[in-house]
Amino acid sequence: MNVQEFRNSIDLDSIIEIKNKEYEVEEIVEFKTEENHSFQAVFLNQEMIIVSNLEEELFIIANQVDLDIEEPFPKNIEFDSEIFEFSEIIYAGVENVIVGELFNEDDDNSIWYYQSEYDKRLLIFNDPDTEERIDLCGEIVFENEISIL
Repeated sequence: MNVQEFRNSIDLDSIIEIKNKEYEVEEIVEFKTEENHSFQAVFLNQEMIIVSNLEEELFIIANQVDLDIEEPFPKNIEFDSEIFEFSEIIYAGVENVIVGELFNEDDDNSIWYYQSEYDKRLLIFNDPDTEERIDLCGEIVFENEISIL
């Protein structure tokens, strides 16, 4: 299933299968970047989050983690026995929230994006207005590893 098919089909009643494990959808948040790119965060039970990026055709499945760091964030982060190198900061506003408590429409976030040598990802969602933060660590999920049941 590609990212566009996923985004067109996902809703709160969906059951998602990722790498042969089933998850229930709890919240869907759509973001728009300053460059007018869009991505979607789908919060699942078991604290798993799937992030889909339409422009890159990319899925990332991630767990919420607790990074013991504060701003200014470092260029490299050592976590889970790996070194994550800073890739970019993405500035994104919340466009749409479907049943949510973590994000509100019109929230602005900076997302610090790191990747490891082994293609794992660290994402730090940081709301500068409220100083709330969500730290995620995950990996790429390939199109043949994800489906909506």
